Amino acid sequence: MDNSLSGNVEIEKCIAALQQAPTAENLAVTLTEIRHQMQAGKHFIVPVEAPGVAVPAAGSQTAAPRSGAAGSAMSLGQATPAHLQLMEVDGGKWLAAYTTFDEQLEGGGAVMSTFTAEIRQIFDVALREDSVKGVFLDPWKHALQLDKHLIHIILGK
Repeated sequence: MDNSLSGNVEIEKCIAALQQAPTAENLAVTLTEIRHQMQAGKHFIVPVEAPGVAVPAAGSQTAAPRSGAAGSAMSLGQATPAHLQLMEVDGGKWLAAYTTFDEQLEGGGAVMSTFTAEIRQIFDVALREDSVKGVFLDPWKHALQLDKHLIHIILGK
């Protein structure tokens, strides 16, 4: 496993516990673990899109093959929602991000280009884009929607 992703299994465990028992305490533990991994400089996997290619709705098991608009050398600071995979959920657009490559593949084997980016950078993109409601982390199995309020909590704002 890529060292920049090495702590993300702990995030998955926290999300699974939150799904089993959706309590304020489990949410706090999950957000704290995400903050810990962010502060350690860890990454999430970010899928990139070819412009004009449709993205399946969250939970969809089918997706059209797509190629990315950029490769692994792309700076997330230059990325816009036109480059990053957005998911339509409840009428809003969310940035998709994954903790591990296994989580990414849970979506029915969709072909997509990806790169890793620091968790903080992903959150910064979500916060600066008015059209984005937040980050949808691992939308297939260990799903967690981090709206801008939760992202601010993780960032300590």
